Amino acid sequence: MIASALEDLTQHHSWLESYHRDERRRAERLRRQEALQRLELRRQRAAWMTRRFALTSFAVTRATAAFLARNGAAALAWASPRVQALALLLAREASAASAWSWRTGRFLAQRGYAGIVVGFTWTVRTSDVLGVAFRKRFAAGATILYAEASILAQPVLKRASASRARARVRSQRLARGLQTRASDGWSRTRSRAPILTRNALAAASQGYARCAERALVITARGRDQLSRTFAWTRAHSQDVARAGVRTASEKWARVALGARQIVARRAQPQKALIVRQCTALVCIEPRRARLPVIRA
Repeated sequence: MIASALEDLTQHHSWLESYHRDERRRAERLRRQEALQRLELRRQRAAWMTRRFALTSFAVTRATAAFLARNGAAALAWASPRVQALALLLAREASAASAWSWRTGRFLAQRGYAGIVVGFTWTVRTSDVLGVAFRKRFAAGATILYAEASILAQPVLKRASASRARARVRSQRLARGLQTRASDGWSRTRSRAPILTRNALAAASQGYARCAERALVITARGRDQLSRTFAWTRAHSQDVARAGVRTASEKWARVALGARQIVARRAQPQKALIVRQCTALVCIEPRRARLPVIRA
C-alpha cells in the first residue's frame, strides 16, 4: 500500500511538473504571439501613415506646381519692383547701421579704456591704504599677542627652571651614589681577590692530583688488559693459522679441478647448432622477445 501510494504521489508530482512546464511554455508562446501581433499592427500603421503622407505631399506639390504655372509670370512682374525697392532700402539701412556701429564702438572703447585706467588707479591707491592699515593692525595684534604670551609663559618658564634644577640635583645625587657604590664594590673586590685566587689555585691543584691518580689507575688497567689480550692472541694464533692454511688449500684444489675440467671440455671437438655452408664453430641465435640468447 505504501509503495503504491508513493508511486501514485510520484506520478502525480511528475504530472504536475509536466503540466506547469506546458503551461509556462504556452504562456510564453502566447506572449510571443501577442508581441508579434503588436509589431505587425505598428508596421501596418506606419506603412499607412507613410502612404498617406506621400499622397498628401504629392497632392500639395501638384497643386502648388499648377498654381505657379498659372500665376508665375504675373507674380514675378508684381514682385520684381518691390524686391528691388526692398533691396535698396536694406542696403541704405545696412550702410547707416554700420556707420553708427563704428562710431558707437569707438566711443564705447574710449570710455571703457578711460574707466579701466581710473579703476586701476583707484585700486592701487585703495590697496596701499588698506596695506598700511593692515600692517598697523597686524603690528598692534602681534604686540598684544607677544605680551599675553610672555605673561602666560612666565609660570611655565618658572616651572621648567625649577624642574631643571631638581633634575640637576637628583642627577648629581645619583652620580655620587653610583660613584660611592662603585668605589665600595671595587674595594670589596680588591680585598676578596687574593682569597678567591688562593681558593682557585687550591681547587686546581686538587683537581690535577685527582686527574693524575685517575690517569695512573686507567694506565694500569689498560696495561693489564693489553697483556691479557696479547697472551690470548699468542695462544690462539697457531689454531687460526692452521684453519686458514686448510681453507686456502681446499679452495686451491677446487680451482685446479675447475681449470682441468675447462681444459678437457675445450679439447673435445665442437659442433655447430645449424649445419650450413660457412657455418662457424660458434653460432648465436638472434635475440627474440622474452627468450634468452643461445650460445654454443
